[in-house]
Amino acid sequence: MPLFGPLPKPQWFGKAAHVLYTVGIWLPAMVLANVLMWADVVFYPAYSATSIAAGIEPIADQSTAGAILMGECTILALCIFAWVFLRWAKEDIEKQDLLDLAIDRHFDLTPDRAARAVAAGRGAELRARIEAGGPPTSPATGSSGSEL
Repeated sequence: MPLFGPLPKPQWFGKAAHVLYTVGIWLPAMVLANVLMWADVVFYPAYSATSIAAGIEPIADQSTAGAILMGECTILALCIFAWVFLRWAKEDIEKQDLLDLAIDRHFDLTPDRAARAVAAGRGAELRARIEAGGPPTSPATGSSGSEL
């Protein structure tokens, strides 16, 4: 899944790409919802008998389905946009905190490295590394750990 999940994402698939991906999924669904809502013809005549048996006109049934689809698409898109914005804000604050800590501790840290660590959910590990004054050593080998 491109928006959620534990797997790392390509560097180019940032927050703007999340928004564009969401719009790319949302837009066709909204077009379909509008077509279903405002059409004067029933697109699925095979279901007309079922809706008539339930006491609903087929065109009203189709328009209701379009309205439900529009509501679902709107709620989903707003939730994803809010999630992307809140995650971006959280990561940006954590990245800036790491950069400020690195400056205070005279630790060599680039903004790209801090952003990668935070985006991967490893900001706390980088913070511990900065607070320790360097890369941690492995207890078994005495070698330094991998770079974040």
